[in-house]
Amino acid sequence: RSSDLAGFLERLTACPRPGEALEYAVPVCAPSAAARNYAYCVKLQPGTTKKGKAARDALEILARRCDDAAARDLVRGVDANEAILALVGGTKITNTEQNKLKKDRQVDEKHARRLKKREGSEK
Repeated sequence: RSSDLAGFLERLTACPRPGEALEYAVPVCAPSAAARNYAYCVKLQPGTTKKGKAARDALEILARRCDDAAARDLVRGVDANEAILALVGGTKITNTEQNKLKKDRQVDEKHARRLKKREGSEK
């Protein structure tokens, strides 16, 4: 049993190499110095945002950052409850990342309105 666990732990990495097949995305909360070299990370600060909202926003930011479709699917597949359990209470996402997420959401909404308008005019 311990050899199975050791083999599994050896396969975990914070920085996957190009061409490696990714199997899982694991939510982790760590100090900035420890997570500095992680391929995908979001900086959190002490704040008043509820853990559920912070976790959902963090997962959305990470999914938008992923260049690889397989990695994006793995991040989107992370259960929000798992991410909530990994977070510490009373956090907020840094302002720069939160502002970028707001802009991305506005662009998405604008695009959706344009598509809806086009569909309505074609009928």
